[in-house]
Amino acid sequence: MNLYFVFYTHKIGYDEYDSAVICTTSAKKALLTNPDNGKLDFDWEKVEYIGKAKPNSKKRVVCASFNAG
Repeated sequence: MNLYFVFYTHKIGYDEYDSAVICTTSAKKALLTNPDNGKLDFDWEKVEYIGKAKPNSKKRVVCASFNAG
């Protein structure tokens, strides 16, 4: 399992996520991970590899940044 930082590069509005840290198996899956439910139905713009997760880590959203309106 790996840790990825996913984010948008465009201007973020209200009630919108701007970034998240995702624990998953690939950068492609990280880009598609929805911070609300962890399912693959989102569309982040950029992804950066952070590093390896601890052994036996679960696929999940570690944390997310949301701009509330």
